[in-house]
Amino acid sequence: MCGLAGYFAKGGLRPEEGAALVARMLEAIHHRGPDDRGQVIEPTCGVGSTRLAIVDIEGGHLPMEDASAGLVLAYNGELYDHARHRAALEAEGHRFHTRSDAEVLLPLYQRHGADAPQHVAGMFAFALWDAQARRLLLGRDRFGIKPLFIADSDDGRLLLFASEVKALFASGLVAPRMDARALQDVLTAGYPMPPRTAFVGVRALPPGTVLEVQGTERRAHRYHRVAYPNRDTRSAGWGRPRRWRRSEPASTRW
Repeated sequence: MCGLAGYFAKGGLRPEEGAALVARMLEAIHHRGPDDRGQVIEPTCGVGSTRLAIVDIEGGHLPMEDASAGLVLAYNGELYDHARHRAALEAEGHRFHTRSDAEVLLPLYQRHGADAPQHVAGMFAFALWDAQARRLLLGRDRFGIKPLFIADSDDGRLLLFASEVKALFASGLVAPRMDARALQDVLTAGYPMPPRTAFVGVRALPPGTVLEVQGTERRAHRYHRVAYPNRDTRSAGWGRPRRWRRSEPASTRW
């Protein structure tokens, strides 16, 4: 299953403070990855992983690093076409250091940047820190099979991210407060309408989306949308066809 957690700090954190923060968050989701745990901490960004070892059991430690490019990757999921990408990249001279499917994302990011998820098939959530560009990417698969939640700390200093909401609360920097609007959603639709969650200030990264965080800027890029054709109900005797349109809460702030 695997899990990931971490932070982006605009003003920076002391290394020991960042390490303790990520450790608390990972402990809350230890059940997602009992085989391995790791973290990479910098003042601006800390990235941690808990791993359930399936592909490359011995060598696929996470977070995965490419020291020469200054990249750090935390990852949850599986890339179904990683073997094809690996073969093509090796034919071009790229050298892999593990047999893990996750490692394929690193050279694809170097080639395609934030558009890298468009070029893979699978179910995944990831956090990729580019130390040279001082940029954090948070991404999710096309259909949102793998979860990823984000929240700003109550003091506004940090952006926190994790595979489960409980890890955000374990940070000690986000208070669990029930969202009354989410309760209305549950009573109406049976669940909070994404990206809203049951808690104030906690958002689910939408499916098929990459959130780019750099300095004080945040940009959400939707790389995949499901096309819903107009629903023609005339044959059922319901009159004129209706145009169905999905709307997102106007209050969403990334």
